[in-house]
This record gives sequence, structure tokens and C-alpha cells, in this order.
Amino acid sequence: MRRYSLNMYGQYLPYNNNNYYDRKPLVLQHPNYFRETLGPITGDFKDPNVASVYEVTTGGSGGESAVLGHDTRSMSLTLNRLNLQSVNDAGGAWQIEGGRVFVGNNQIANYASTKRIVNQGTTAQNTAMLTLTLFFIGLAGQPPENITLQGSHDFSSGNQIGSVSAASTAYASYIGNQFRVSGTTLVIQ
Repeated sequence: MRRYSLNMYGQYLPYNNNNYYDRKPLVLQHPNYFRETLGPITGDFKDPNVASVYEVTTGGSGGESAVLGHDTRSMSLTLNRLNLQSVNDAGGAWQIEGGRVFVGNNQIANYASTKRIVNQGTTAQNTAMLTLTLFFIGLAGQPPENITLQGSHDFSSGNQIGSVSAASTAYASYIGNQFRVSGTTLVIQ
């Protein structure tokens, strides 16, 4: 028979049946178990001990080994640009880009990106304001789950940096995380 005790939030604490008489809960080594939330809080997965409890990755080499989902703390994706247009106006220029997003050989999303170049504002540093939104492939007829990234684009190197500024429910735990684009690789940490 399994024995349980309750913590202050009414959550069951399983005891190790092999060592029942010592009455040491298995979960005491993980302080996050005692929070009111049903799951981890943003930032928890940067601690490898917490990540191991919830069996998620704290980083990764990317490619097909990247784990996707709302409880993952890092994504490594490949952007495949299909369209790039420049539109000049009195204030500067817009670059509008679109394409597909892959993990390994599997397409998981589409993306849309805008870069805003402002005369006398971003031209001195050869940079642009950046907004990039990932639209994850899901059910037909439903709005796609999404992540919006905002930051800067450096025209000298082509690199981009910034943070996740908005996301749908499935990816809300990524809000505030940093990102970097180098070449065709997008990494959200």
C-alpha cells in the first residue's frame, strides 16, 4: 500500500515505500514542488535540478534534438526565407520577410518579419528595429499558436538579438526569454 501525506496546498506527497519508516518524502530535494502553482514558473528551467524533475531540456544542441512545447526553456530552429521585399518611404525603409520554420527536416511553423530602418535613427549604426512572428502549424480553421520576437537587426553581420515580447497560451512561458538569429539559425533561450 502506498502512503501519502499532504503539503500545505493539499498536494499529495508520495513517500518512498522502500524506506517508509524514515518518513522522508521523495520530493523534498526539489523546493519548487511546494509552490501553489501546478507547474514550474518562468525561469525555473534554467536550474538543471528543476528541469530534471519535469523531464525537460535546459538547452540543447538544436536540430532534431530540440524539444518543443510550452515547458521547454530553449528552442533551436532553422529559418528558410522565401520572400524578402524592401519598401522605401519618407521616414526610411521597411524590409518585409517571410518563410518557413524547421526543426531538422520537419516544418513546424511559418514566419513573418519586418525590419524598420529610420533615417537619422538607425542608419548611423547600420541597424533596424525588428519584429518577427512564428506561426506554428496546428489545426485547420483555428488561429495558429504563435511567438512574437522583438529586437534589433544588424545589417553588417545579418545577426539579430532581442527577446520574446508576446506569445499565445501554448508558448506564454517564453515571454521575456532572449533570442539570437545567426545565419538561418534562430535560438530562443
